[in-house]
Amino acid sequence: MQRAGQIMKQRPNNTKSKINSIEKAKKSIENNILDGILYPHQRLIEHEIATQLGMSRTPVREALKQLEAEGLVTRLPTRGLIVTAITGEDIRDTFIVREALETTAIKLVCDRITKKAVEKLKKYLENHQKIVNNSYQGVSSAIDPQWSILFHSELYLACENPKLINYIEELWDIERLSKVSRYFTESDYTAFHEQHNRIVQSISQRDQEEAVKAVKAHLDTMQQIYLKYF
Repeated sequence: MQRAGQIMKQRPNNTKSKINSIEKAKKSIENNILDGILYPHQRLIEHEIATQLGMSRTPVREALKQLEAEGLVTRLPTRGLIVTAITGEDIRDTFIVREALETTAIKLVCDRITKKAVEKLKKYLENHQKIVNNSYQGVSSAIDPQWSILFHSELYLACENPKLINYIEELWDIERLSKVSRYFTESDYTAFHEQHNRIVQSISQRDQEEAVKAVKAHLDTMQQIYLKYF
């Protein structure tokens, strides 16, 4: 009985360790893909990756399955795995869907957002502008794209439609945004700030038509940047 009890106590730790190994493997492979170390169409050999990471093949296998589900890895008819090539068509298709979802959401936001939420959005924009200004004045160098996620999360939260929010967030692709954000210029950030301000102003006035135009303009800017760097 004592031995059984000891085994029961060990299981949570073993499970946690397994999950951590999978996450570590996934993060490493994902970063190498997004950084271009693993290039499009490159074959992914399970045992080679496991050796490089200093771990067993099991967590690597599970990590590759997850990346396959997310579209970063493609399984061939021969059962081999390769890095998925990101094409211009893929990017355009994604932004077509994003536009449909986000313009639908912004109309609901115009009807449902509170004054408190509008003020919160304005604060996000104000704080981020300070970060950008400091960066280009040499005070700091890193501009974390998470501010953008916070802004858009708060924005679409106001549509009060959980299913719609989930669909939108699934298409944001945070890791890819983190990569492409390295190439943002000062003029890009200026354009983003103006577009975000236009969105906030439109929803604060509950002007659906103007808000939809503002969202479309912002998505078009982002699409052109993705097409340029991918």
